[in-house]
Amino acid sequence: MTRQVKTQPRQPTQTCSVVAGTGAISNDDVSGIAVTCSANLTTLYAFTGRVPGSADGVDPNGSLVQGPDGNLYGTTQGSDEIPGTSQVFRIKPAGEETTLYSFPTSVSLSSPGGTDAGLILASDGNFYGTTTGDGIGSDVSGTVYRFSPTGSISTIYTFSGLDEGDLPVCGGVIQGSDGLLHGVAFGNQLFGLTTTGTVATQAKVSGSSFSCASLVQARDGSLYGTSSDGGMVLQRDGGSSQGGMVYKAVPGSGQVTTIYAFGKPPEDASNPMFPLVEGKDGNLYGSTEFGGIPSAVCPTGCGAIFRVTPAGV
Repeated sequence: MTRQVKTQPRQPTQTCSVVAGTGAISNDDVSGIAVTCSANLTTLYAFTGRVPGSADGVDPNGSLVQGPDGNLYGTTQGSDEIPGTSQVFRIKPAGEETTLYSFPTSVSLSSPGGTDAGLILASDGNFYGTTTGDGIGSDVSGTVYRFSPTGSISTIYTFSGLDEGDLPVCGGVIQGSDGLLHGVAFGNQLFGLTTTGTVATQAKVSGSSFSCASLVQARDGSLYGTSSDGGMVLQRDGGSSQGGMVYKAVPGSGQVTTIYAFGKPPEDASNPMFPLVEGKDGNLYGSTEFGGIPSAVCPTGCGAIFRVTPAGV
């Protein structure tokens, strides 16, 4: 008798086959049969912005988001050496890519100046994203912008500098259950904006100055984020640095609490750099740049994946 895979997996798409699936079935336990699977990976589109003469983007960044039309939307970070390569793009599931907008090389109060984060699709049917700007005149630090499905772009809020914190360098915005666009500025200044650009909430993450990650709203309604500095002081590479932390913010209250500080000896993870994700178990999961067991390749550890409860365990 020959055994084979009747239905191939679809989430994710894989091709599976049976090894040693031919033979007679006896009354004894069957051994030696194995099923092996391999994922089917397809490149939908390869960006060509570094090719001379191309008008394409460079370095896609952030997650893709599916629009109401079923297509995928995203952004490219771009290159300082190649003007116009920081873009908003649309890609069809079949792989056809279209540049929808190219950010200018300099920032002004009326137009964004370059993006380091992807897009979100808000409840009003528009996409929202963030730009870093370039700090011209030290008066403009970046923007939050709205991008419509028809292709029009508009700045809804402009950060003005140290009094408000710089715009998120790596993180974008999320839409909370309150309808606001929540984000964290470079100086760890949390903000909540209406979709028309009015500041509704502000709060400060104390003990830290740099967050590179977007926020996540958990099922308890609170906002959680990571900071790559702050927390405990570590001795590393002949100097000292801070291990980073996980913090919790209650929307509308101005209350921000550090729930965990990384860097506890002897081998704790440190320096979380990216957003958290909430698991089905209600806990938060993330990754760190350093930590784990040191090795010759990674004297300070090659990083770790961690789980933290909303209570900070």
